[in-house]
Amino acid sequence: MDEARSSISLEELQQRLTNMMFELHTFLEEQQIEYFLWAGTMLGAVRHKGFIPWDDDLDIGMTRENFRKLLAVADKLPEPYKLRFPGLKGTNSNYPYLYAKLEDTSTLLIEEDIKHLQVQSGMYIDIFVFDGFPENKILGRLHTFRFMYWMQIRMLLLMDPGKSRNKGKQILIQWARKHYSLQQVLERAMIISQRYSLEKMKLITNYSGVYDEMNVILKKEDVVGGEYYLFGKHEFRGLKNPDAVLTSVYGDYRKLPPEEERQGHHRYQLKILK
Repeated sequence: MDEARSSISLEELQQRLTNMMFELHTFLEEQQIEYFLWAGTMLGAVRHKGFIPWDDDLDIGMTRENFRKLLAVADKLPEPYKLRFPGLKGTNSNYPYLYAKLEDTSTLLIEEDIKHLQVQSGMYIDIFVFDGFPENKILGRLHTFRFMYWMQIRMLLLMDPGKSRNKGKQILIQWARKHYSLQQVLERAMIISQRYSLEKMKLITNYSGVYDEMNVILKKEDVVGGEYYLFGKHEFRGLKNPDAVLTSVYGDYRKLPPEEERQGHHRYQLKILK
């Protein structure tokens, strides 16, 4: 730890993440596991041929079927990479997400927002899991309500009661902690998210990364089976119809945001250990 570097530039961070993505891409190709660039990473590939200049993370997605394949071979990942996911060996019991993280264990990263949970990790790539969603509007709303119920309890469990001055909220936090553990809540939410098999559905959604509202309901034909896109010096697999998906998620995604909004969206401490 005495030799650790406490900070790196954004350019170095992006380069390290790109190298990490290349190794993950190579591993997934060898294991015949399909994936696609997701969110701002896909946007960056389309608009910038690489990272959005001010972005500080890297996201990919895959279907539930492919994610299960990844879990089955997680122990074969090359060093220094480890997969973190609820219930997976080596994952902290306080891991708070429904999506996975591929972590570089030669680094140490502490996220400010969940610092009180004492969850330490390494520099990571987020891996979001996609499942089916019903076309019937009534079924869709009911499905969303059931899922969001558990996500609201999750939010209560993640709150630091010492930082809340709202007595009502403190009572809710205490109630949630008395009746549920974080692991129980995540398990129930995962069961609900897999209710509709993607093989039988025309719609697809990312339950694992959308907690405030289910606002990313997409056509399956626009998401899976995409081609390769240039990302820096490499080519990674992307969405089938990135224009349709990015428009649905971001609106006019080719228009740059105002300068004051051009900044990373994570607060963390990062140290390079090796």
